[in-house]
This record gives sequence, C-alpha cells and structure tokens, in this order.
Amino acid sequence: MDQVRRQDISAESFGARLRRLRSAKGITQSEFAAALSVSTAAVCSWEQDRSRPKVSRIHAIAALLSLSTAELLTSGPTGQLHEKLAQSREEIARIAGTTPEKVRIIIEV
Repeated sequence: MDQVRRQDISAESFGARLRRLRSAKGITQSEFAAALSVSTAAVCSWEQDRSRPKVSRIHAIAALLSLSTAELLTSGPTGQLHEKLAQSREEIARIAGTTPEKVRIIIEV
C-alpha cells in the first residue's frame, strides 16, 4: 500500500471505515442491516457519521466483518498497535497452549 493510501485510511472516520469494510466483504447495506437486526437507515446513518452503533452492536459488527473490535474501531498508529498486539497474543497463546483470549499484554509507558 503506498504512502498516500495509508494516510487516507488512517484519517478515515468510523463511518467511512465501516462503509469500506462492508463493501470489501461484498455486503449491501440491506444485507448488513438484516444480519444485525437493524434498519437500513441505521446502517446508512452510521456510514455517514450521523450516529454511532450501540456498544453491543459494535461486537456484532466486528464479528460480521471478521474483525476484532479494536480493528473495527481504530486506524492509523493506534490500529497498527492493536494489530501487532493481536498477532503477539496469538503467537503467545500458540506457544503456551491456550487461546488468545486468555493472554493479557500490559504496556507501560
């Protein structure tokens, strides 16, 4: 990915990111709404940054898009940090013979 594209993605809003991710999965707004048991108007509002989904829906949206909630909610350097943490958590879990959900990483700055 070139530098310009990386900057575009890191500056995108939640709504723009949601629209991009949904479209990349080939899911229409109507299909997305039906899968989440919400109206198409609600999805449209989210994608236009007029409203945000409830916290309980964030988890369902992330699952539907095959993402972690951190990946859904963050972009740019913060998103890169979450991505690296997720990768590390998976590797540590594999080595320790457990699941990534049971691995906790604490960062002190």
